[in-house]
Amino acid sequence: MMFGKRKKAWPTVLSPHLREIWGFVPFRYLILATPGYIVYVDEELEVDWKSTPDWDEAHAAGRNDFDAILNRVASVESGDWDDSDEEKTVKFKRQIGEAIARGLDGNFQRATEMLDSAEEYRQSMLSAARRREAIRDQVKLKDSWRRCFRGWTAVHYLIGISAILLSTLVASKPVWLDEIHISFFAWLVAAFTGLLTFLTPDKKADKYVRAWSVLNSEITRYNADQGHTVEDVLDACRYGENTIHETSPHERIKSRGRP
Repeated sequence: MMFGKRKKAWPTVLSPHLREIWGFVPFRYLILATPGYIVYVDEELEVDWKSTPDWDEAHAAGRNDFDAILNRVASVESGDWDDSDEEKTVKFKRQIGEAIARGLDGNFQRATEMLDSAEEYRQSMLSAARRREAIRDQVKLKDSWRRCFRGWTAVHYLIGISAILLSTLVASKPVWLDEIHISFFAWLVAAFTGLLTFLTPDKKADKYVRAWSVLNSEITRYNADQGHTVEDVLDACRYGENTIHETSPHERIKSRGRP
């Protein structure tokens, strides 16, 4: 999978001696390079490695153990993974690459430990992704409430400021305005004042911001604390909806599960 703008520069420098051996390898992130082998993350953020024929011949005795490491690598790397976050993907791939490098060194125990760490990291990221997915609709609702708050606030100030300016203009009766225009502006003042009374944008904005605040706080706790559940977020949604639709205080408390 190709990614957008890179967040950081990747170390790609080999020593002159190693460049003579591995200079043809198009890597993006170098994990380890020796005269006998190189382990790296390529431009597609896939882990790869190469070894020289001399190295292969010298380490033929441990090939079975190394093949077992490679089999485990394939299993971990092919597991489910959310690759939308480049930094986390690189961290995951680097752990796998380090395991391959340890296997090439003949340290199979350390390679296994690195793969255990990679699998644990993969599972933790999947768990976090599942938690985020579980409240996806609630996050959208929270963002919608925030937009409504901003919208009604803008309407309140737009109509209110317009009414104040026009009423000041009508009251001052400047010489450059004739009676017809003054009467028209006076009508606008009455219309704007009536809209403020009818729409009550300030009250609507207050309802939405209170609903948003409660839901935003609960979602923040949910993301930070594994002890918070989806039900806690749903309670906050119900409370917010009750606030927006002016449900009675007793029903608001009941909707949140409070005694």
